[in-house]
Amino acid sequence: MLLFEGAAVGEVRHLHPEGYDQDAAAAAGAGRSADELHGALSTALGRIELAWERCDSAVWSCEAVMSAGPRSMAQVIAHHLRNIEVHHVDLDAGYEPQDWPAEFLESELVKRLDDLSDRADQRSLLAWLFDRQAPDLVRPW
Repeated sequence: MLLFEGAAVGEVRHLHPEGYDQDAAAAAGAGRSADELHGALSTALGRIELAWERCDSAVWSCEAVMSAGPRSMAQVIAHHLRNIEVHHVDLDAGYEPQDWPAEFLESELVKRLDDLSDRADQRSLLAWLFDRQAPDLVRPW
């Protein structure tokens, strides 16, 4: 994986090249068959495992630039694991939110709840959590 290869030699790399359109890339690949998706995923996982094997422990604190800004390699992995869990449900292949591992729930729920107060009035949210009123409109992520 290019991010890890860069970190291993002291370079801060970007997840996507300038001008990359993530929505367009997803739409372009949406028509692939399950076999094609499985093959692409297997190839990608093989590449990332090889990159990890070449990394020493210092690399995990090195940074890369994600869409949301600079992140450590450990945070990059957490981001990708979150995407795997969420999009596995999106595949509608029998994997449901009830199948999410406890570790995923513990880490992601705290992050989403922390972000929630930035998306709505805090008093309204707390009143809703106390079952005292419906929350005001929650802004999109």
